[in-house]
Formats: sequence, C-alpha cells, structure tokens
Amino acid sequence: ENNNRILSIDYGLRKLLVITCFEMTDEGLPVQFSRPFFVDINGVQNKIERIHQEIDRLKSKLSKTTDKKKIKILKREIKLRWKK
Repeated sequence: ENNNRILSIDYGLRKLLVITCFEMTDEGLPVQFSRPFFVDINGVQNKIERIHQEIDRLKSKLSKTTDKKKIKILKREIKLRWKK
C-alpha cells in the first residue's frame, strides 16, 4: 500500500517541537490536514542534561580509582544512568 502522508517535526530555536501532518495531492503537492501540535521539551532536555552530568561525574571518579570493587560499582552505576 502506498501511503501519501508526511509527518513533519520541526525542532525550533526556542526548544519547542512543532508536529504537523501533510498529505500529498495527485499533483504531488503537500497539503496540511492537521493542526500543528506544539510540544515544549524543556523538561525532557533538562533531565537528559542532568543524566549526562551524573555520568560525567561517575566517569571522573572511575578514572581516578584503582580499587576493582569501586570500578565495578561505578561501571554498574554508569550503565544504570543510561537506562533512565
């Protein structure tokens, strides 16, 4: 089945996603058939930044330790952060 629909996602400068749906006409021109849907992603971006900071802090500790038990614990903690 040939689908003539397009999902447009615009990541704006103000940390806002704008999602719009289009459908192609027989002439090959896109026609918007949905209202724009606005998504504020500040909360998501803030969480991702916090996770990266935690991982960087753990990696710093990992690079400074030689204790095998601590290395194992820190590697496990880093792996858990990536699953958030």
